[in-house]
Amino acid sequence: TGINAGTGSYNFLDVALTGDTSTLTTSATLYFVKAGASGVGTIADPGSLAGAEASAANTVILLNDPTGGQDILDAAGAGGSFDLAAGRTLLSFLAGNTLTLPGGAPSNVLLFGIPQGQISNPFAGSGAPILTTTTAGASTVTLGGNNLLDGLLIGSGVGGIGVSGSGVANITLRNSTISGPAGAIALDDGGLNATVALSNLTLSSSGGTVVNLDGTGGGVLAVTSLNNIIVQ
Repeated sequence: TGINAGTGSYNFLDVALTGDTSTLTTSATLYFVKAGASGVGTIADPGSLAGAEASAANTVILLNDPTGGQDILDAAGAGGSFDLAAGRTLLSFLAGNTLTLPGGAPSNVLLFGIPQGQISNPFAGSGAPILTTTTAGASTVTLGGNNLLDGLLIGSGVGGIGVSGSGVANITLRNSTISGPAGAIALDDGGLNATVALSNLTLSSSGGTVVNLDGTGGGVLAVTSLNNIIVQ
């Protein structure tokens, strides 16, 4: 009754599995978001930003359906900002068609045509949607701590910041393009020990400080990595 990951072997190498196989691909819990969608958050039935924010998934993946042009995801529908809770990951396909994630099926389960630890873009070559907010003064993404943001295209609305966080540790931003009228990235120590790693980023701001890393709040803000940053 069910699969025992520690006993025996389960050979499905002669079976072509169809449908949503993402839970066999990775052990991460996934929620897929697509503009205009209101589904349950699977790759076959994507949901909204608000649905992703409310879900228990630890990894949110933004899809860009190029039919009719580049998709825009507005965080105003999630309360103004997309609040990325502690321990969650936000991903998209700006840097390529494949995402690397923790492996899924146990090692004694042999599967055909399902690469372990990889999620492929169902809209191959489409890149990332634009994640933004039309809520004035809001940050598009607000960090909760222990977050990874990878392969994203982030903007912001009037007076807004692309990505912000206060007192958050273990933040990694990479392989993304981030902008905002009031700044691309704004992080402060919040009186705590905060850490951030930045790599392979294109950053811009039309009216604010492009990158504001403030460690004067009584804590420490440590930059653990700073590589290949382009400021426009």
